[in-house]
Amino acid sequence: MWDGLERADRIYSLTALAQWNGLGLGGCVATAFARARGLPTVFFELGNLEAKLFVDTEGVNARARISRETWLLDQYLVSKAEVEAWREGLIRRRLGMTTAPQAAGITRINLWYAVDLFGHHVMGVPRPMALSVLARLLRKVRLWTKAKVPAHRPERPYLFLPLQVSKDSNLLLCSAFDNLAALDYAARRAAEAGLLLVVKPHPAEDDTRLSMAVARVCTANGHLLTTCNTTELVLGATEVVTINSTVGMEAKLLGKSVTILGESLYGAMNARQIAVLAMRRMVDFDPFVSGEATLEAVDHILTILAEGSAIHTT
Repeated sequence: MWDGLERADRIYSLTALAQWNGLGLGGCVATAFARARGLPTVFFELGNLEAKLFVDTEGVNARARISRETWLLDQYLVSKAEVEAWREGLIRRRLGMTTAPQAAGITRINLWYAVDLFGHHVMGVPRPMALSVLARLLRKVRLWTKAKVPAHRPERPYLFLPLQVSKDSNLLLCSAFDNLAALDYAARRAAEAGLLLVVKPHPAEDDTRLSMAVARVCTANGHLLTTCNTTELVLGATEVVTINSTVGMEAKLLGKSVTILGESLYGAMNARQIAVLAMRRMVDFDPFVSGEATLEAVDHILTILAEGSAIHTT
């Protein structure tokens, strides 16, 4: 990959590098190349809280520049009234959500996979996924047949633990805790505080073995496992424990006591800064909706890229 980037640089005289997430091996190579060449870099990721695009010049999640230099958010002129109106609107929108957008595809058959396989075998393009067709099919069958978690509502004071996708880079690379370790910690914290522990599995989790292990622990220890609306659970919680989920950001925004077990984008942010991040810093482009970005969105991305370039040249 490094050789390919060198050839591209010789042919096109690269002036910047853009990539999605950037935490995988290929992303790390591309980032190292850009820094060795002094190329400004911009990273994209799904927006937090709102259907927008997260943009940063150093990385995503806990590795983002904005997670460390939160003062950048104080430069946006946003009144308290605007923040409160947005916050109330956010609560209404999230209370109406039935599932996370990224969860929609985990049980759906992707017919484009056949096209990708054809391209791999006939045209020599990279293999679309390491899993075989049979392994992919078996995983889908397990997801279709696994027991559904009911949407029970807690009836007494509780501590809320939202689980995360077990293979998410945010969890794997920015925390020493996995879901089961977080469950153990939250159970001890809830017992100390005299609270019921309420656990919500991530709707996009496709590891059925982990899901069954979590269900066994909850059943054996009297924890409530539920698929109730996440914002509803946050609003009713006495405390929230998270590894580094966006739910922790939402809980901080709503004034809840939050324990963050891993490194996170929002750990050093206050409620106003979190609101400004979603309202002004993130780009108005929904990655789940087809269509071109507006000129305003492109200008916003270029402004953030130029901001990072200025830092690197001083």
